[in-house]
Amino acid sequence: TFRLWDLFEPMLEADEGLSHVFHTILMPASIALAKMELRGAYIDQDHLEVCRTEFSHLMEDIHAALRDYPEVIEAEKFLTKAAVKAKKNDRIKQLVLRSDKLAEIKKTEGKTPRYTRGVARLEADVEKFKTQGVNVAPVTFSPGSSDHKRLLLYKVLKMPVLKMTPKKVPSTDKEVMKELYTEHPSPLLQMLGRFTKLNTLYNMFVKSMPERLCADGRVRGSFNPIGTVTGRLSSSGPNLQQIPKNVKEDKFLADIKVPSIKKMFTVRNPKKWCVMQFDYSQAELRVLASLAEEPTFIAAFNNGEDIHKRTAADVNGVDLDDVTDGQRGAAKAVNFGLLYGQGAAKLAKGTGMTLDEAKAFIRLYFQKLPRIQRYINHVKARVKSEGEVRSPFGRLRRLATAFSPEPDIVASAERQAVNSPIQSAASDCTLAAIIAITAWLERNNMKSYIMITVHDSIVLAVYKPEAVKVYKKVKKIMENPPADWLLVPMTADAEIGPDWGTLTKVESVDDIVKFLEPAS
Repeated sequence: TFRLWDLFEPMLEADEGLSHVFHTILMPASIALAKMELRGAYIDQDHLEVCRTEFSHLMEDIHAALRDYPEVIEAEKFLTKAAVKAKKNDRIKQLVLRSDKLAEIKKTEGKTPRYTRGVARLEADVEKFKTQGVNVAPVTFSPGSSDHKRLLLYKVLKMPVLKMTPKKVPSTDKEVMKELYTEHPSPLLQMLGRFTKLNTLYNMFVKSMPERLCADGRVRGSFNPIGTVTGRLSSSGPNLQQIPKNVKEDKFLADIKVPSIKKMFTVRNPKKWCVMQFDYSQAELRVLASLAEEPTFIAAFNNGEDIHKRTAADVNGVDLDDVTDGQRGAAKAVNFGLLYGQGAAKLAKGTGMTLDEAKAFIRLYFQKLPRIQRYINHVKARVKSEGEVRSPFGRLRRLATAFSPEPDIVASAERQAVNSPIQSAASDCTLAAIIAITAWLERNNMKSYIMITVHDSIVLAVYKPEAVKVYKKVKKIMENPPADWLLVPMTADAEIGPDWGTLTKVESVDDIVKFLEPAS
């Protein structure tokens, strides 16, 4: 490692941007994250048991309800036939192997009694196999089986294949289920998608949690600052990024009561401790506004306006108060879609517009917000000429695929080029905050500590006598990141509660004081 350092250190120091990221973000963040991992997060094992019971009941109910659909019964018939065929092929293979073995015996030993007995048994087995065939119990459809879902979706329901797995078979993952349900909404697809989502959450956070718990009742996950190509943190053991932010906005979970995974993450002594979450509000759009220098976005954020409502008002040429929910939804879809290279087809799917309406909306959007269009065009031109892009903090993302002769591959590189600097900068604002908060807590001998971080949020276990101080300081740190290129304020929304899943919004210190007041 030290020999590699001798090799790479001069290269690192020769690049001002990478050197800045390495020394001011990556290395200090690695230490802060290691401290966070060592402290861990306390798990409420009573609520863990509640989750285990309720998730199991929900999935059992879906499993039973699925068998009311004739399509599922048809799938079971296909599966049973396939099982019969597989067993028959296996039996034939066994008989062939025995026949080959007998041939070897005859070749080496001649027609011995051993050979004669073997032939007699083999002939009896062949005759029995011909007359009786094979017996297989009827196969019951399992929504947790990818093979079963694949057969139901693509053989019985004749759904279009949207994506292939690495093994070159049609995918049944949660993104595919979501898109199929969007394109072909039906109670059956909703139920399948619901089971897939519940099963994923159950396996990732409920079933596996007891194995991850340490003796002190805490879970100590891993946070990797170089786990993604954009620099956004990844986590494992468990992967906290997979916890739904709001199940009420989930297509498959919105209309059922799902036990809160977040509620498991708590503090050991709720009488003396509480949980506080600080979450950047629309961090990536604020970064985009600054990088594109778009006046409409900058004015909206500086005035504290609803950015999606303001966008809708400008694009549709109406007053802010006259914007409809549909107009705001379309503007929101485009605003966030820009960050990930979404085109008219996906906008149409997500909003219910026709393809022509979606194209017209995007065209009008860029007419009203020309600096956004200019910024996107500039980034695409740079990646096509240089094969790389940089974040405003100095991170470098190389995209050699921008030089591909394949238009689809180049288009993918362009989408990544637009997204990477924005996502990277927002993530580095969070990392910078984690570094500063950790240092402040230690410098002031505070008992409070950072439990976990997810996307653009930081979750702390807070000693109640320190709650007001923590609220003021953490909010100040997060809203003043070391980024002189920002043209709009970064806003951190605060919440407080007894656990991560039971939080109430904090607008001022008064809300903290009210929460801390003993119940009468």
